[in-house]
Amino acid sequence: MENTDYIYDTNRVSYIRITMGGSDFQAVPPYTCDYMSNGETDFQMKHFSIQKDREFFIPIIKEALSLYPSLKIVATPWSPPAWIKSTNTLYGAYKAEGIDINAITIQNEPRHQASGYPTTSMTMSWQIQRDLIKWHMGPLFRQINVNTKILILNHNWDLQGYPGNILRDNDAKQYVLGVAWHCYAGDKSEPERLHSKFSNIDQYFTECSGYAGSPNFKGNLVWNFDNLFLHQPRVWAKTVLLWNIALDQNHDPTVQVQCCKDCRCVVTVYSESDRYQKEVEYYIIGHMTKVVKTQDVRIDSTDNVNGLRSVAFENPLGTIAVVVLNTQDQNEQFALNFNGVRYSYNLPGKSVASFLYSP
Repeated sequence: MENTDYIYDTNRVSYIRITMGGSDFQAVPPYTCDYMSNGETDFQMKHFSIQKDREFFIPIIKEALSLYPSLKIVATPWSPPAWIKSTNTLYGAYKAEGIDINAITIQNEPRHQASGYPTTSMTMSWQIQRDLIKWHMGPLFRQINVNTKILILNHNWDLQGYPGNILRDNDAKQYVLGVAWHCYAGDKSEPERLHSKFSNIDQYFTECSGYAGSPNFKGNLVWNFDNLFLHQPRVWAKTVLLWNIALDQNHDPTVQVQCCKDCRCVVTVYSESDRYQKEVEYYIIGHMTKVVKTQDVRIDSTDNVNGLRSVAFENPLGTIAVVVLNTQDQNEQFALNFNGVRYSYNLPGKSVASFLYSP
């Protein structure tokens, strides 16, 4: 309960991602929300059910919402139902549970395909995703007054052409609110390039996993702030989300041996005891969300000078929050200038500090 309070209280996390059906990290066999036996189909969705979600994680979501009613959620499917796929392997229901879905992505990592891993098993092209939004999902959401945002891509920075091609089709673009990005390949500044072409489309950063084979606390802290928590807001990201919140000491549960077996989570929960361990990502999230709130707006700040990275935000009352990272080994002296009010600080190497200024 202590960790739940920390992660979801009003001073902490404001946006999370959940799976729609099964994913690669779960303690039960892969499933979808419309399971049918081999050879059977259900194009009318008469057998659609979120019962397995009720059994496994809806109670946890409800607990989080009871602690933080303003918590926003983006939902992502890992795989269509098996009966849709040639391999035969692996909406209002959440509202009825009292859970509002702020945004939805069409497919997790649509260009990823792996044996023994819950994906589309066909790699979803941008043309398929475009047509699904343009001819089916978008018109249906509008017809039945669903306010959930539609996000496209939900894959790596190196797939910049994928969302760009979809957004060049105005019939599809009218239904798209944003683009979701992952960290595993490509240039971390890619969202800014897309923003320069489609400034009315929001950018979301929705996944990055830590690597257990890299246990250096300072190195991981610097990498996460440098590439994600400072840089992604600077390139227009409205969220920075990590994957997963919790795993056990063996980086489980996973559904297959092909899944990531050395992915570090935010909190490691030891399966044979009540012990848990707060990983570096836990402290990174806590540091960032202590001073940056949902209603804040990013403002300009000097960046990438003498090894210092920064990002700044202003809230509706005019309070300014600045987060500064020193990527160097040695201390670095710098000054903050808040509308003529000057403040000097000596930041140790490989460390981060936050500052609040109220006029």
